[in-house]
Amino acid sequence: MELYEQMMSVNYLGTLYSAMAVAPLMKQQSSGGRLMFVSSLAGLAGKEGGRGQACFVVLRTVQYITVILAKSYCTVLCLYLGIW
Repeated sequence: MELYEQMMSVNYLGTLYSAMAVAPLMKQQSSGGRLMFVSSLAGLAGKEGGRGQACFVVLRTVQYITVILAKSYCTVLCLYLGIW
């Protein structure tokens, strides 16, 4: 359970806290800005296990952040690394 909590902390909270830190500054700019996250293809492929679940959470978090920041002309991107 400790390993799972560590993966979720890094993947989910790291993504969320990064966005929360820069979102107010990006919203103040008239041109918005760009956020880019990096994750694994395991999240897209729906791989079972802690890593795949943690990456899936990053995918959903990035989608949520994209919707929230779209009104402020902010672009949110996620680069998925791995071998398909």
